[in-house]
Amino acid sequence: MPHHPHSHLLAALGLALMVSACDPGSVGGDASAPSDGAVARDARLDDGGATTPSDAGPGGDAATADAATRDAGPVDAGPPRPLPEAGDPSFDHVTNAALDGVCETGNPFGFTLADWNYDGYPDLQSWSHGRESHCMWTSDGDGTFTVDPGWTAETAPFFTGGWNVQAGDLDGDGDVDALGRTTEGHDGWIENTTPTMGGDPSAVFHRGPWGHRSTFTVADFDGDGDLEIGDAGPTIYRLDGSVQTTLGSERSAIVFDWNGDSYPDVVMPGGPSWTNDGDGSFSPASAGPAFTDCQPGGSLLFDADLDGDIDVLCYTGDDDLWIVVNEGGGAFRRHDLSTRFNVVNTVATKASHSVADYNNDGYVDVLIMGRSSSSTNLLLNRGGLVFERADNDVTFDTDLGGDHYSARPTTAPHDYDLDGRVDFVGYELRDDVPAANLMLWRNTTPAAGGFVQVVLTAEAMGNGGNRDAIGAIVEALVPGTETRVGSDYRTLRSYQQGMPTLAHVGTDTQAVVDLRVTWPSGHGVEVFPGVRADGRYIIRYASSGSRIEPWAPGSGY
Repeated sequence: MPHHPHSHLLAALGLALMVSACDPGSVGGDASAPSDGAVARDARLDDGGATTPSDAGPGGDAATADAATRDAGPVDAGPPRPLPEAGDPSFDHVTNAALDGVCETGNPFGFTLADWNYDGYPDLQSWSHGRESHCMWTSDGDGTFTVDPGWTAETAPFFTGGWNVQAGDLDGDGDVDALGRTTEGHDGWIENTTPTMGGDPSAVFHRGPWGHRSTFTVADFDGDGDLEIGDAGPTIYRLDGSVQTTLGSERSAIVFDWNGDSYPDVVMPGGPSWTNDGDGSFSPASAGPAFTDCQPGGSLLFDADLDGDIDVLCYTGDDDLWIVVNEGGGAFRRHDLSTRFNVVNTVATKASHSVADYNNDGYVDVLIMGRSSSSTNLLLNRGGLVFERADNDVTFDTDLGGDHYSARPTTAPHDYDLDGRVDFVGYELRDDVPAANLMLWRNTTPAAGGFVQVVLTAEAMGNGGNRDAIGAIVEALVPGTETRVGSDYRTLRSYQQGMPTLAHVGTDTQAVVDLRVTWPSGHGVEVFPGVRADGRYIIRYASSGSRIEPWAPGSGY
């Protein structure tokens, strides 16, 4: 197994980035390899060279009335390759081969896939019930990971009993931070303060006021470019712990853009709801009844039917599984999955669940990893809200683990080997793997469709705190039309353990697409025409018109 050059640099929460410019060649493949060198993290990019926007483009209505949709100019896609029609997905269990080094994770309560050292590859971190058994594996860049012996409880602050930890750049300084709920009342966020790549790592813990075991959503609620934290109350807090807005005192809020204006709205299942006015204030609405009995921790957000509206995968306390279909204009209806597929043991405390396009056909699928093989369900989205249950014996290369499979409510979908197919990480209580409970599954789908992977960077958006453009929607369109091929909604919230910095959109047989980006919280809509599938790109936000470039791991952000 190759040894990762940064595997021993991580002792706090991540390191600063390694920066080198992307190859500015034609968009349609990976950028060239970067040069070595350590630079200050603030020197990551300049804002020059942005494309000049035209008055309109094929991207549809803008997110707000005064934000014109922009056509960012043509992209040299090169000759497209013929793409096969996407086949059904398959997965191999690769934990023993993928993890180099034993780390006893104890009783894990959460984990993250995040690029802690900013080399472009996702690293794997496990948060356990006790401080002494937190673990870090840094990516080797090929889908394998090496345990970092410098990651110890003595060298960095930790969430004691981290029940649900999420990772992202919360303060816009270029480093991965962490936000967590705990079992010990130590809710808060950990600020990564490492100054440069290779510098002495450091971090600061900030205790949060949002409450013991509260669910949370990170978003730019007021459009100023900084991130705030919304708890299940819902109360919205700034990173310094001060209250921005209080809407109620319950513990069941689901936060997402449900009216299509790009601002995060709030719905209380079975209760009140509010639309975001765009300045941090809210107006009463009536979306709540459709979400009755939905558990916020078991609710996942995606465009299930590719109509441009964000839908919700909803669990209830009675093992019911629904898609709450967003029909636009504040109207919702329930689409039952549990009755049709006899889905069992799906309550959030009994199963892991995720939504991702696992075969690159453009439609986002639903994966439920239950406590046994019989309660593990991969529901393949065939379009038009038609789902088909996959055959587990065909889909997975080994037994799914018996009675205690996936006892924690988290499954992380991410293309961690960067081969263009979405893999996933989950939990299983067994003693024959080096991570004790972490289970890595590699996507081996032989006939996957095309894909586009996109890094969004938004340092120039407002105050610059929402550097990863959390809340953005990335859509692939048939060129010159409004026909959607695929979609990815970038969120950072409880129980969604994927890596929010890399959007993944399947394109099926479409070898060239137009990319449409709806930037979060009123910052406009842009269309990037003629983008070749099977490519990775970075889009750098600029209010005068963003630019798209090829991107490869290690080429900077």
